[in-house]
Amino acid sequence: MSHEEKRALQGLARRKGQTVSAMVREVLAGHLSAALGAQPQPSIQDRTRMIFRTVTTHPRKLAAALLASGGLTLAFLPAATAEPLTLALEGSIASKGDDAQSTHRFRTTVELEPGTPGTIVIQEPGSEEGLYRIEFTASPDESGAILVDLNIFRGDSDELLAHPRFLAAPGEEARAMMESGSESYDIAARVTPG
Repeated sequence: MSHEEKRALQGLARRKGQTVSAMVREVLAGHLSAALGAQPQPSIQDRTRMIFRTVTTHPRKLAAALLASGGLTLAFLPAATAEPLTLALEGSIASKGDDAQSTHRFRTTVELEPGTPGTIVIQEPGSEEGLYRIEFTASPDESGAILVDLNIFRGDSDELLAHPRFLAAPGEEARAMMESGSESYDIAARVTPG
């Protein structure tokens, strides 16, 4: 997926009040159903009725059904209980012009689900207008570190100024420093599970 497609998907998810994961699952389920010519899945109530009809007419199957459903519950429990993350972001964005220089500092702490996007807006003190918008995600990787992915935009526009990404060990600070055009960025993140 291109960076522009990812941003567009995140924006659509925000407008619909859904997570990106939920939207992707919905689209994939619809695509697979259409591609395979599958019939819609029965509702949870219909599936429950089918299970109880079977086990009440066949008592011996009751124990097998209970064991099977308990085994499935245990098998899917770790994936369903992903711990939320606490992300502390702080830093500064310095902008250099021909005759002036300004520095905008920010600091925020948010709790989010792994992979769920968040947004902060940096404003000039006393102004309602956003100077910069930072969209971010934090996701554990296979090594146990946490990937922090930032997109820095100018105000409310889709003008992408910088895209810093870095790995943070849980509970330890990671820092990204970079320059792009007339702006320089110094951003620190600390991510803690739970």
